[in-house]
Amino acid sequence: MVRSALAQELQKDCEMIAKLKQEQKQKQKKKERTPAAERRRVTAVRAVDGGKSTLHRNSARNKVLTEIEKAGDEFVTVAELEERLLLKVRGHIQKLLESGHLEIQK
Repeated sequence: MVRSALAQELQKDCEMIAKLKQEQKQKQKKKERTPAAERRRVTAVRAVDGGKSTLHRNSARNKVLTEIEKAGDEFVTVAELEERLLLKVRGHIQKLLESGHLEIQK
């Protein structure tokens, strides 16, 4: 009788450990990111017609887009934009890409 009680307790512990391991694996799957090869680092962009959003006239994002549009069909590098505008532009470029205002140089 004592052995069966110990066996049951051991079985419960093993089940709990298995459950915790499974939860840990699920958390790790959620944390996984796309490989660096699939993520593309934006180095140069150009403006395209259209876009899903309307930008405020005096916003920093609009200033970035205006500066890119000045280049016409030429690609503008992120470094050039940061130098001209004296501000970090990567976040603004990412938003403009998501909303369809820009395209990346391939």
